[in-house]
Amino acid sequence: MRAGGEAIWLRRRQVLTIAGASAAGGIRVLRGAVWLTGTPAEKDFVLEAEASLGLMNHYPYVIEALTEAEIVLVR
Repeated sequence: MRAGGEAIWLRRRQVLTIAGASAAGGIRVLRGAVWLTGTPAEKDFVLEAEASLGLMNHYPYVIEALTEAEIVLVR
């Protein structure tokens, strides 16, 4: 999965909402760890450094930083 945007820094416990597949086709974690869930919550994911996940549906996603984290949204 290739990064398609600028890195986003998240503080521990900071929450970020992705509006859906139109906003990002995936996420890549460069540093730290994040928790990610879709809406409605069908499955939760914990992603650590160098992990990536494709976002396959059009639901909003919620990301919470479990540690300080750096992520990139893939278009």
